[in-house]
Order: sequence, then C-alpha cells, then structure tokens
Amino acid sequence: YGAIALTSSGQSTVIPASIATEFKARGGIPALGMPTIRVATITGPHGNGTGQRFAKNAYIHAGPTGTFLVQGAMLDRYVEEGWVRGRLGWPKANAVCGSTSCTQQFQYGQLVVSAS
Repeated sequence: YGAIALTSSGQSTVIPASIATEFKARGGIPALGMPTIRVATITGPHGNGTGQRFAKNAYIHAGPTGTFLVQGAMLDRYVEEGWVRGRLGWPKANAVCGSTSCTQQFQYGQLVVSAS
C-alpha cells in the first residue's frame, strides 16, 4: 500500500507503494519533507522506473536496481552527472556515510561527497 501526504493547506499527494516503504524507512516527512511532485514515470537508456521528489532536496528512485534515496549534496552531484539518464545510471544502494564523506553506488559507478 502507498500513502497519502496532506499539506497544512489540506492538499494531498499520493506516495505510491513502490516509494512509500523507502520514504517511511528514511524518516518520512520529518527527514525528507513533503512530496513536491506527483510520482513521475522515468524512461532512459539504463532502464525504466518511477521517482518522486521531496522538499528537503531528496528524490526516491524506484527502478531496475531497486528503490533507493538520493539526497542533499549527493543528489545535487548526481543531477550534475546526468541523473538516471547519465553515465552512472540508476542508484543501486543508499548512501553510506562516514565521518568525512558519503559514498553511493550506482549501476555504472559511485559518487563520493563530503559528509558535512
């Protein structure tokens, strides 16, 4: 089952089941914010899927490699690299952060950004 997020003004946005599980696991509205778009169908050279953007610079991708969150500086860098249609393809894991950096694996490579 998916979820319905309600704004303070009473508007609703559907979070489909393919994204809702990851959304809840990553902290839901307090951590990621409200959805800023309806779920989008994504097609590209590395496979097809869906995705949804959230207010706190977060995007959950549900594609051929699974369902994963890309957020913050990692999302900014991923978009610079061409997003799911670029050289990296779809995310295949959530970011792993250490004390100084965060690393995220994609179909065809990885990104590393500062943990700050």
